[in-house]
Amino acid sequence: MKKVCRKLAKKYYTPLKKVNANKVFTAQMTDKLKAYDLMREINDDLVYYQLEILYRGICNKECLEEMFLDAYVKMYDYWQDLDYQQRKHQVNVDLQPYLEQMCCFVYEGEVIYLPMFDRRMNQLYREEMVLFALKQYQRFKHAFQPYLHRDLYGHAPYASDFCSAELLLDDGKDWVLYEKRTTTLYLIQHDTIVETICLRPSEPCERETLLLLVEDYRKADEIAFLRHLLEYHLCDVKMEKKLARLLEKKRRKAEKQHRKKHKGE
Repeated sequence: MKKVCRKLAKKYYTPLKKVNANKVFTAQMTDKLKAYDLMREINDDLVYYQLEILYRGICNKECLEEMFLDAYVKMYDYWQDLDYQQRKHQVNVDLQPYLEQMCCFVYEGEVIYLPMFDRRMNQLYREEMVLFALKQYQRFKHAFQPYLHRDLYGHAPYASDFCSAELLLDDGKDWVLYEKRTTTLYLIQHDTIVETICLRPSEPCERETLLLLVEDYRKADEIAFLRHLLEYHLCDVKMEKKLARLLEKKRRKAEKQHRKKHKGE
């Protein structure tokens, strides 16, 4: 099974950081994370997704801070005439249209816009931006690194618009991401990619077909895995010929073992 996956990877795999369609986004992400001293080496595609989630969270954070400043300037002439609740209400009304357009996900009943922060920080940015009129809260604009966390919300960010991949499966043991741009499946355990299944670049595959491949792999059913690759034309013609020969070889070997087993009985 792993030998087949290596063949597919050799033929089709391209790291996300090198995908042409990602070049502009990757450069923007890298520049912003470097500005906050948060960039790290992208040594596999899971790290790319982790940085992507962090980047989109920081973009949300910056947007909310800028929109609060706009709201504050707009209300400056009468800000002192309002009490705290009135200021908070008006700021939240002004920010709501921007919140509705942001990446987010629901975790245990709370809407999370900043996956790199805990729930209290999310509540601050979601409901209490009015506090940013106070000097002590303005430090979060630039000195927020001590408040960063990873994996506070499990795999929820990967199932949202924070991540460009699709969370195909998450059963508590394994989780699987599917990258449409490179038609690649990532089988992940303990936050480590244990296998990539790379398919012929084409239109995105049907979810049911991808799940079949994942199930074949998890069952170590190489014959079914090869059969489904061929049945759904997930490789180019040249690769299909190689896999067809391998499938026939595996079938003959399985039939031979089956006959030997029954003969012994």
